[in-house]
Amino acid sequence: MPIQSNPLMKHVARRGIARYVDVGLGMTLMRDPRVPVRSKAMAVGLSAAIMAGLIAAEIPLEAMLALLVPILGPAVDLAIDGAEEALGTLFLSTLVIQKLAPKDVVEAIRLERG
Repeated sequence: MPIQSNPLMKHVARRGIARYVDVGLGMTLMRDPRVPVRSKAMAVGLSAAIMAGLIAAEIPLEAMLALLVPILGPAVDLAIDGAEEALGTLFLSTLVIQKLAPKDVVEAIRLERG
């Protein structure tokens, strides 16, 4: 579909993808006291659920790794999964909070950041 006929693609081409994937804005929103705690908790909870689903989908591949390398496989698997869950949840929650936070606060922070 050409960019001219798709309104979303026009918007992305005009504004850039950075408006949608702005981790710095998300981190600022997570620390800002004007954003309700309920919105922050919902963002983290939803992100954790998404990451848990993604990690659960990888289990067959990781089981094969554990079978091929019996001693090292489980230890590496636990270390990687732990970091993946924590960092993935943090990253996703910074994206989700931008949609759950009050619009006026998001716009005010965007203006403050320049």
